[in-house]
Amino acid sequence: MLNRIKFKIGNLIISCLLVQTFSFCQTSVSIMVTDRKTKQSIPFATIRSIGKLNGTYTDSLGRFLIRSELTDSLFISSIGYRSIRISQKSILNSLIFLDPEIVELDTVIVKNRKKIGEQILGIANVNQSTIWGSGGYGDEFVQKITLPDSNNVYRIKKIEIGASRYIATIPMIIHIYTVAENGKPGINILIEKIILRQEDFNKKLKRFIVDVSNYNIFLHEPAVYIGVEWMPVPTKGQAIGCTAITLTADIPESLTFSKAILFNDNVWFRPLVIDKRQTNPNNTIISIQVDELK
Repeated sequence: MLNRIKFKIGNLIISCLLVQTFSFCQTSVSIMVTDRKTKQSIPFATIRSIGKLNGTYTDSLGRFLIRSELTDSLFISSIGYRSIRISQKSILNSLIFLDPEIVELDTVIVKNRKKIGEQILGIANVNQSTIWGSGGYGDEFVQKITLPDSNNVYRIKKIEIGASRYIATIPMIIHIYTVAENGKPGINILIEKIILRQEDFNKKLKRFIVDVSNYNIFLHEPAVYIGVEWMPVPTKGQAIGCTAITLTADIPESLTFSKAILFNDNVWFRPLVIDKRQTNPNNTIISIQVDELK
């Protein structure tokens, strides 16, 4: 039986029919994931059981529940931290520590640069072909966005993500990746989590409009991947009422990759085309509003 629990994200109380544990069990223990340096808890970290199709995430207090008799190792990841693999018997005092990760990227020099304009980059103002909601596997969709001039620097002010609905059952976070040599998403360049919230969703426009100007995200790559991830949940594979993003078939070029943390070995692949009459690939509807600095 599913128990009703509550997650608090900022000032938003989210009630949902989920259990923060790997399975429905009578004996479980609460574990906290913590920053080794600051000793502060880490909310919305991803927890995956090695060898089993199970996963969950830490709540807003950095805690998750786990079966006391579980013997599998856990794989734990979070934006801004080094991922670790740990066995349950290695967990001391119900604490798991993550080390901050220093992402080594080319230095973005913004000093003495002047704003020369504003642009909207990516996919916007297109028709919807289908929608996608999470199956509980830690689904993620990212879209390639090309920057017009790699000699200039682009400061992201807003990220817009097409969506048909917002339901606060599964938290969703934004990712920004470099483009790897194989053309797929590479290094995650964010050092802080950006969580989609109810106040970001414009029901009339059918999109999230996320103000990220305070995060000081500067880009000077030829292109980046930007997208969203649903946290994995124990009720995977079932019809879960959750936020659904929109996809379009208006673009002939395939710019979108997807993956699932608990499925298909966490490998990036192109979204499937369900409608056989559709000639173009499915792409997410993601755009960014940027200041261009020269």
